Amino acid sequence: MKGLQVAILLSLQVGCLVAFAGSSTRASWTNVAYRVAAEGTALLKNEQTALPVAPGSTFCYYSWGKLEICGGGSAFVNVERKVDLPEMLEATGLKRVNSDADLGIVVISRSAAEGRDIERYWFNLPEHELGGVNGAGRVAKKVVVIVNAGHLVNLRPIKDNPAVNAILFCWFPGQEGAAALADIIVGKVNPSGRLPFAIGKKDSDYPDVKWLSLHQHYGYYNGYKKLEKDGKDVDFPYGFGLSYTDFELKNIALESADEEKAVFEVT
Repeated sequence: MKGLQVAILLSLQVGCLVAFAGSSTRASWTNVAYRVAAEGTALLKNEQTALPVAPGSTFCYYSWGKLEICGGGSAFVNVERKVDLPEMLEATGLKRVNSDADLGIVVISRSAAEGRDIERYWFNLPEHELGGVNGAGRVAKKVVVIVNAGHLVNLRPIKDNPAVNAILFCWFPGQEGAAALADIIVGKVNPSGRLPFAIGKKDSDYPDVKWLSLHQHYGYYNGYKKLEKDGKDVDFPYGFGLSYTDFELKNIALESADEEKAVFEVT
């Protein structure tokens, strides 16, 4: 997972480099920013092959503000351009409509900075966001929820929601985040990100944080290792991530009596 963590860090810093570089260097770093956003996005759910969408499809869009491309404080970046997701989706040939859409897109965003990184409010999905998800399901054939945050979010209310066909976790995707997400949605890019943490079923699965205290004690076990030690089931395990590629394992066989060596074919 170190590679993904580096990719996320790059997405938060590349924009600053782009803003102060020469034209040829800017083009190079813009490409890096795009690749980090595209390859770092994790596909967590994709039922009924909701993604990618067919060329020329229609979409409706729900969001409570623009895509958060970066956080605050040390996560803030200077960018050369700011474009939002609907604009980039239309640039790929998709058409935005208000009803009877092929795809409903709901963006759930969370800001973050020192001192307000993950309060309990930001962990859960409030009623207005859940209402937007269900509303999209009423006007679109399929729905994708894009989680735009720098930390884990409780996805249980949408993981098993029949109105939600796909979930993308795009983090703070940087300057080229909207372009990368648009290309993922239309299938130009295969999402290949993986979760650098496990997402539990409820916030009580995690240790309580004393937000107003000067001291916070952490035990030996933290994160997904603590969830595993406590025997907590999770909605999405550490390292989870799907792609648009289907894999099949066949001719699986054990080659040793101690069951430590196996062979199989992957297609």
